[in-house]
Amino acid sequence: MSALLCKSKVVVTLMVLALSLAGVACDSSKSESGGEATAESSPAVEEEASAEGEKAQEEEASADEEGEKADSEAESAEAAEAAESGESGGKGESAKRKDIRKLLEITGSAELGLQVVDQMIAQFKMSAPNVPSEFWDEFRKDINKDGLVEIIVPIYDKHLTHDEIKALIKFFESPAGKSYVKKLPIITRESQMAGQKWGREIAQKVQKRLQEKGYK
Repeated sequence: MSALLCKSKVVVTLMVLALSLAGVACDSSKSESGGEATAESSPAVEEEASAEGEKAQEEEASADEEGEKADSEAESAEAAEAAESGESGGKGESAKRKDIRKLLEITGSAELGLQVVDQMIAQFKMSAPNVPSEFWDEFRKDINKDGLVEIIVPIYDKHLTHDEIKALIKFFESPAGKSYVKKLPIITRESQMAGQKWGREIAQKVQKRLQEKGYK
């Protein structure tokens, strides 16, 4: 019995040893197979990564080129605008601004501004009857159209091209343009009066509506 048990133990030990050796051999085979696959796939991965890197570099170079082109175009446009507006460091006033002054003169824009000032002074006189007329006369002398023109010229320069200014001058020097300029002061005055009347009517409607709704 003792001899039989001893033999059994020996057999079991040999089986365990055999299984262990078989497992080691299997693991070694897998490791070698995985290594070969990795070795085989490595060049393909490197080639793909290289292609992606080159593509990224090309896209970056293209973006830089487009950015430089846009900057160059913007600088050219700014230089052209500055040259036309007389802001490029040259002496004297630009031809465009001279034409703007001519346009303001033939349209009577400055005179219209003074007309508005006179209407404002008339309203001040009504609201402050205790102020002597001499005060308003002296105040009016301090106001001249040159100051208004200096403020308006840059606005025209900003929003209108030189060609547009020339076209406007051509129109206002035509019979139709001259007729419009001649009638513009009275049109402006009557338009302001109509606007004031319209504003009073709206104010009355608002007050009536508030009363109807019970608001105070």
